[in-house]
Amino acid sequence: MNQSRSRLDGGGEESSSQDHNHRENERRWQQERLHREEAYYQFINELNDEDYRLMRDHNLFGTPGEITSEELQQRLDGVKEQLASQPDLRNGTSNRGTLDSFP
Repeated sequence: MNQSRSRLDGGGEESSSQDHNHRENERRWQQERLHREEAYYQFINELNDEDYRLMRDHNLFGTPGEITSEELQQRLDGVKEQLASQPDLRNGTSNRGTLDSFP
């Protein structure tokens, strides 16, 4: 019986060590997520009105903590490039010039 009790105690120590490692990993993950969330909100707070509207209108914000500020910047740059290469739809003209302006 003493042998079985001693095996159980040893197993308990391993389990305790695994629990500690799990808690440490969870804490580290939460700290990393918090850091990403802080950077996310800082990025948004520093946007000018035009960039904020672009991101909002194109649904580029994503979920705080799951997306990094670098990814937000890449999304913003991408939508700006896309808009710069498209015709200006607000007044019906194109950046390249069209035959529409001739009678």
